[in-house]
Amino acid sequence: MSRTSDDIRKHLKVRRQKQRAILAMRWRCAQGGLEFEQLDTFYGAIRPYLCVAQFFGIMPLSNIRSRDPQDVKFKVRSIGLAVTGLFLLLGGIKTLVGANILFTAGLNAKNMVGLVFLIVGMVNWLNFVGFARSWSHIMLPWSSVDILMLFPPYKRGKRSLRSKVNVLALSVAVLAVAQRFQQFAARVAALEGRHVPEALWYDIRRDHIRLCELASLVEASMSNIVFVSCANNVYVICNQALAIFTKLRHPINYVYFWYSLIFLLARTSLVFMTASKIHDASLLPLRSLYLVPSDGWNQEVQRFADQLTSEFVGLSGYRLFCLTRKSLFGVLATLVTYELMLL
Repeated sequence: MSRTSDDIRKHLKVRRQKQRAILAMRWRCAQGGLEFEQLDTFYGAIRPYLCVAQFFGIMPLSNIRSRDPQDVKFKVRSIGLAVTGLFLLLGGIKTLVGANILFTAGLNAKNMVGLVFLIVGMVNWLNFVGFARSWSHIMLPWSSVDILMLFPPYKRGKRSLRSKVNVLALSVAVLAVAQRFQQFAARVAALEGRHVPEALWYDIRRDHIRLCELASLVEASMSNIVFVSCANNVYVICNQALAIFTKLRHPINYVYFWYSLIFLLARTSLVFMTASKIHDASLLPLRSLYLVPSDGWNQEVQRFADQLTSEFVGLSGYRLFCLTRKSLFGVLATLVTYELMLL
């Protein structure tokens, strides 16, 4: 009996030592130490692309070389914002000159595509400046969620964020948030078939609230970018559909026309399918909750289930539309209806 109790004490001692080591690591990471730079965080994955974006006047941030995300801030008096202002000035001049030429020659649905392209580019630049202004408000909770979910009881993803960014750099924010929700779902799935105390369900529900708050911050900061991007894609596709029955002079014109139309449809579908990963991943824990036995169902499980089903988690365009798989099919159905009306 004494030997068994000694083994239990040793096991608890080793467990406490591991917990202390994890807490110490989290504390050093929270201070922006060397360990934080080595972790698979969103900031570590996006930082190389932030450096490249400075040359194009996008995301004008200061101190982007710092390994501490709290040092990266938006400053009015900075080289990045000066480059952005230069691009906006040159783009504004080009837009005004193009608009003057079009209004002089006569504006119609076919020749205004170039003007719309320039205006959308200017608006997107301003949207990214607004996103840069809210960067510091997003990165602090994002980094805290990264530190929370890179240590037990959460399991790390099979693919790192940096490898996913290399596959699809423009969707890094979506992939990063979706991966955290997938890690959360994996933790809940690991509890299937086990007796889970109510206190643990409370901790899980609290972590889910943190994830939802992070997703809400990202959605609020990117809703204008999502709205302009989707509106521009739908407009260009509709403009292309106007000329779908127009006779062209050379075969190469037909090749270019169909290539551009298919490319636009594929790009729009890719935006919706990638952005829908957040919403799909947020619903994954529901399957595990449905498998909870009746004797293990408690008030915290009920609250967690209501939390999953009553709140939408994902990206949207000013809440006018949500980027989900159903929305994609709705957009495609609208485009087909529009084309049938042109026949």
